[in-house]
Amino acid sequence: MKFFILSKERDLIVINDEILDSSISLCFIKNQLYPQKKKIIVLNLELIKSQILLKTIEFCKYKHFEMHKGNGYNLRKSDFKNNLEIKQNLQSLHWYKNFIRIDIILLIDLLNSAHLLMVKELVELTLNGVATVFLKRVNEFRYSRNNKFLAGKKH
Repeated sequence: MKFFILSKERDLIVINDEILDSSISLCFIKNQLYPQKKKIIVLNLELIKSQILLKTIEFCKYKHFEMHKGNGYNLRKSDFKNNLEIKQNLQSLHWYKNFIRIDIILLIDLLNSAHLLMVKELVELTLNGVATVFLKRVNEFRYSRNNKFLAGKKH
């Protein structure tokens, strides 16, 4: 069974099986259509832009890779294993931070895509990214407002 998603720009994007399992919505669709033995399935998601769909797929691929990569190190506890896990967690954290370092509009579009496709981890990550952007902007506003207030008092 081959899955394609039709984006807002009418681009066809191929979806692999491991990506389908990352999304509750896509997994449900796959399970519903599997008994029908369809060879090609095209999902029309005209609400989502191609760039955002590709970014969502990138996240799902990374999550799939991380999940399968981590299983090999669960054999026994040791200091080496703990150090390796810490190093991998730092690399993952760095990847996640870079992944959501995008324009706020794209970040909100990515949040909508994750919500529509029901990719829980991506929803949480993008919500955290949006919250971080808003907190930074609020702090910048407070700082600039305090500086204007203080500058006015000196005169």
